[in-house]
Amino acid sequence: MNGQSALDFLIVDDDPTLAAMLERALKRRQFSCAIAQDAHQALQLVEHFSIAKAIVDLKLGNDSCLQLIRELKTKLPELQIVMLTGYSSISTAVEAVKSGAINYLCKPADTDEIL
Repeated sequence: MNGQSALDFLIVDDDPTLAAMLERALKRRQFSCAIAQDAHQALQLVEHFSIAKAIVDLKLGNDSCLQLIRELKTKLPELQIVMLTGYSSISTAVEAVKSGAINYLCKPADTDEIL
């Protein structure tokens, strides 16, 4: 772990309300969390923390996070990633799983579904 602090969850979403809601729900269940609002922030957090799981929104602004999933998995191969989206399609679900996500959920997804 190279002396890095450990986090249970990384939340990557550009909707601050949804990200804060997820963070509160996870912290109530005794999980430690960090929030990134874009891919750059997410990759910076991965450099500083050992992270077990990530919740990643498919769309961050105009960007797709499919590439971010691949980058996160390259840096943390054991990372378990759940992709959330308001734009569900079979092709993006397949691509997300091929990129390394373990699940693909449509918004709104509650914390129990994510866990």
